Amino acid sequence: MTARSTLLFELLSLATALSFSTAAQLSFINATDYNILKDIDDGCVEVELPGPLQFGGSNFTRAFLSSNGLVSFGKEFSSYYPVLFPLRIKIAILAPYWDDIILSEKRELRFKIFSKTSSITIEVNNFLTLHTGKNFAADWILWSYWCHVCPYPNKDCALHKSNSFQLVVAVQGSKTYSIFIYQCDLIKWTLHKAVVGFNFNNGFYQNHELSKSRDVVNIDCPDGSPSHFAIVVYKIDNVCNANTPTTNYGTFHWPTTLPGNTVALPCPNGPNGAIATRKCSENSIWESPDLSSCFTNTGKIQSLTINNTNIMPVLHNIAVTVNAITNTSDQNNGNIEAISNIFNQTATILSNTTKLSLQEVTTIAENTIEILQDIQEWPMNVVATQSNNIVKSFETITDALLNQGNVTDVTLLEQSIAFSGKQVMKSLYNGITFTASSISNALTIETVDNENNTSFTNDGELATIKLPESILNIINDEDDNINFAFTIYNQSILFPVQGSVQNTVVESPVIGARISGVADGTQLSDPVFIRLTLKGTPNATNHQCVYWNFTAADGRGNWSTDGCITIVSNTSSVTCHCDHLTNFLHQLFCKPVTIPFKWYKSW
Repeated sequence: MTARSTLLFELLSLATALSFSTAAQLSFINATDYNILKDIDDGCVEVELPGPLQFGGSNFTRAFLSSNGLVSFGKEFSSYYPVLFPLRIKIAILAPYWDDIILSEKRELRFKIFSKTSSITIEVNNFLTLHTGKNFAADWILWSYWCHVCPYPNKDCALHKSNSFQLVVAVQGSKTYSIFIYQCDLIKWTLHKAVVGFNFNNGFYQNHELSKSRDVVNIDCPDGSPSHFAIVVYKIDNVCNANTPTTNYGTFHWPTTLPGNTVALPCPNGPNGAIATRKCSENSIWESPDLSSCFTNTGKIQSLTINNTNIMPVLHNIAVTVNAITNTSDQNNGNIEAISNIFNQTATILSNTTKLSLQEVTTIAENTIEILQDIQEWPMNVVATQSNNIVKSFETITDALLNQGNVTDVTLLEQSIAFSGKQVMKSLYNGITFTASSISNALTIETVDNENNTSFTNDGELATIKLPESILNIINDEDDNINFAFTIYNQSILFPVQGSVQNTVVESPVIGARISGVADGTQLSDPVFIRLTLKGTPNATNHQCVYWNFTAADGRGNWSTDGCITIVSNTSSVTCHCDHLTNFLHQLFCKPVTIPFKWYKSW
């Protein structure tokens, strides 16, 4: 087979088939009784169809056969100058050989509709049955034959310099096949580089690979044998319509696609080079997409990028992936650094975002909490390399979410981390108390108005933080509501004790609070009360209340006692008073006590 014939044998990406098989062969149809269109330039004839013809999901009852080598449906189209599909206008067109043709007395367009019982229809049925591998029985067919036609303005070119080609449209119910038939050595000319293919709209069209090239004259003869025919078949009835679903892996723009074809798209949220696929079934129904390459369980975190359009799906991808990583080889410094970078980018993006729905706020908070929960199971030495940056970014994310002003009542519970967002009317505020408890090894939280004491009232209580009523004095007068965020960490892996102080152990949960609209470093006229349940380390002495200082230990973060004092200390709990609001990154959304904490040192 020659290189040219090999090229002609290639299947078109949207065509159901392009066949030269001798097992499924169809020669020129030689009807003895037919209609004729002649003596016309750039004109057409209208044909009423015996039933609806489905093309691209739309039904048509009229066909317009043009002198210029094409058939349109629904409305006339007779342009003499061929251009590649899609056209700027929405119109259904079949183009077996669109070029500038002039019809004369001897150079004509023959056409006819054949019924289901016609021998010609049966011949077409046999071809399509062999060609598709499925039984086909047309209700009717439309046959068009451009017979020895000449290029404009030559009305009577020599036969050996003319073109001859045929179009058959076969309809069975809602199924429609178009068949372009060419006989070897009967395509001799192209005036404007003919176009071969079909058009319906911007998403449903096909250009034959030889369209708009001088080689289009070779479409008729794939193997050089004058007795052979070249056949192009398109199934044009219905399509899987273009749609743009948003998934956890990004937004995919699936194009209009012919039945039986599979579309491949790059994964919009990475990783780089990953491809998603989706098949349009034979029934013109989209199958579920295969998104498995868009994110795998290991090794892909570092490939993700985040921006203001994909922030939610990327965070979801990270949460799903981190949860699935159980192999310590993947719990590595590279991946923890990538998580830290994603958190930092998220914090930056959200700090410049002015409008998020409550659902978006909740989803972002949920995904970040899930990630914090899962990385606590990673090796401590790995987490310690980025824990300060990750928690700092999480606090900035919390500030940005509080600044949205719609965190009315958000509660998120993980195994060892709990988060609560609360909005209180300023006119009703008399202080607020957040309590975290562990019941049957599960975290529970409660946020209530302040009472007159700080003692525990429930079994299983882990930590309580009580914000004073005097916070009203430092809240922006223009705000009608106060937005709070509370977090409890029942593990301390994200807050490692830095330095070489011997026998220092973490002795309680970590609890923190943030308030929207309170500046970093704000001193309080009344202290914040924190009560922490101790873990009961033997020989514990020298209890101290501390808070997490993000800038300590050369930027690695560490515990500090500044502004926090221990008021009551016993074997089961410790009570702390802190007089300041600690923050980071120069944000305007602050916490009364970022992370009051208890540690123990024995001498």
